[in-house]
Amino acid sequence: MIYRYIFSIFIITSLTLACSPIKTFTEAPADQQVNHYRTFAFLLPDEAEMDQASLILYDEIRKSIVAQLREKNYQPDAENPELIIAFNIMTDEERKEVTRSADPYGAYGRRMWGYNPYALGGWMPSQRFKEIKIEKTGTMVVDLFDKQAKELVWRGIGIGPVNNPEERFETAYKMVDKIFKEFPASMASAVSAAN
Repeated sequence: MIYRYIFSIFIITSLTLACSPIKTFTEAPADQQVNHYRTFAFLLPDEAEMDQASLILYDEIRKSIVAQLREKNYQPDAENPELIIAFNIMTDEERKEVTRSADPYGAYGRRMWGYNPYALGGWMPSQRFKEIKIEKTGTMVVDLFDKQAKELVWRGIGIGPVNNPEERFETAYKMVDKIFKEFPASMASAVSAAN
């Protein structure tokens, strides 16, 4: 009995995590290895063009990226970094027209014309109305550049819904976590720690 209970909790948790609305993609050149780097720094955005809310969000994302990279043995170094990190956030708004109906059978129901005993002849069109639904999608792009070679060595992209403004920080944290989940740990730090 206890095994069934544990198994059902495992299945429910797996389905919940598998149905995450946040999608991530990573890409790197085939001949490029990222795990030999040790240090990183951020390319700072132009703060004059950003509002206060965006600055706070950028700062929180920067802290989250630093925490993820420290877990993988990379160290921040503003003086002489091997990797330069640049990230950007974009939002896209999509408008969808949704047809709703007061008819219990739906907008087009089992019949186009609903029966109304109070109307002339007893038949009248079913009541339908259109509603505009706005869906916002956020995209985060994180690029890592080799400072010496001045070329892109790794890119992570996260896409997810940002319909609720109160949840944008939580969505950003989840995106960073999922983007850096596949990022390789630094082998250079492990070698220097062993010596």
